[in-house]
Amino acid sequence: MASQSTFGLQARTFRLTTKVRVDGALAIGFSNSGDVGLRPQPVISAFGIGSWAGDLLGGDAQFGKRRIDMFKNRLIASTLLVIAIFTVVDILWLPHSNLIVETSNYLDLAEIAVFLLTVYAIGKGVSFRLIDDHSGIGRFIARAAESLVILARAAALFVPLGFVGGVFMYLASGAGFPLMDGRLASADAALGFDWPTFLAVTDASPWLSAILVVAYHSVGPQIPLVFVVLAFALREERLMEFVALMAISSLLTAVGMVLVPAAGAYPHFSPSPEAYKNFTSHAGMWHYTELMKLRSGGVFLYVADKSKGLVTFPSYHTVLGIIITYAFREFRRLFPFFALLNSIMLVSTIPEGGHHLVDVLAGVLIALMVLSFVRALERAPARQGNVL
Repeated sequence: MASQSTFGLQARTFRLTTKVRVDGALAIGFSNSGDVGLRPQPVISAFGIGSWAGDLLGGDAQFGKRRIDMFKNRLIASTLLVIAIFTVVDILWLPHSNLIVETSNYLDLAEIAVFLLTVYAIGKGVSFRLIDDHSGIGRFIARAAESLVILARAAALFVPLGFVGGVFMYLASGAGFPLMDGRLASADAALGFDWPTFLAVTDASPWLSAILVVAYHSVGPQIPLVFVVLAFALREERLMEFVALMAISSLLTAVGMVLVPAAGAYPHFSPSPEAYKNFTSHAGMWHYTELMKLRSGGVFLYVADKSKGLVTFPSYHTVLGIIITYAFREFRRLFPFFALLNSIMLVSTIPEGGHHLVDVLAGVLIALMVLSFVRALERAPARQGNVL
């Protein structure tokens, strides 16, 4: 199920240093005088990351910067296109649905917009004021200000994406299409997977179930952490990449939930509370009351900050786990931790998230598709005088 999340802001007193090694890989660190701290480096050759920086720089700093800017603009354009698609579909669908978008949502969006504009203006102003200040404290403040600007720009895409995507999720959930959990369970069985047995095995171990619960609910906090780390590293193109990955995967997930509407494995199998005593009391069911209310046909008031994740097929937790891990791929000290955490989280989507196995497999497929698409955008040749 989708998670709600908030942004956090954090700065640390380090200076950006960049090195291009002989093998073409880019090493970026943060230090006061030496080469210490976070060092984004290629760590998984399976994705061909070892040479991305050398390709990106193209042996020429000016060309490399232009190529990075082109890549970033393509990402922004892709995200805006997804937002536009969701917006148009929402506008056309709302009059024919039982969903009413509460006016307070628009007031909240306006407040967020004012806040982001203020943060952006403050960051720009401080950066301009300290442009000639080369003292340690001056560099630290200037770096923090630039990080705020990057955060504000990314949030300016992320917030409307979350809003229009959330409205679509509720529209699709309330459409009343026949639920297909029976077919999903049959697909699991065809793969040799028995959901009740898997639940029993994982619930039998209190320590294992506790780890799975923590891993599953860690996804929400991981999202703002990605924003903070990438903004602090001044890697705006990587942060925009993450937002674009979320946008495109949200669109594919939206198509999936319309084609295969489902309530989840817990409603389908109806296990007794004793069967999942070591998981949370509402495991896989916290969305169910909301879903049934939407499907009842009665008027439903949508309030974004009170919305719940209603997506069962495909598993968007699975998508997020993969793209969050991918976002940390250049940070050698962070990547192993998030790779392990989100690997455990993928397992937890079944007993704690209440997903069918095929939900998870579909989430993996969507994640791989969007990663392939974004990497194709990055590899596309840069053309002078064009951003797309």
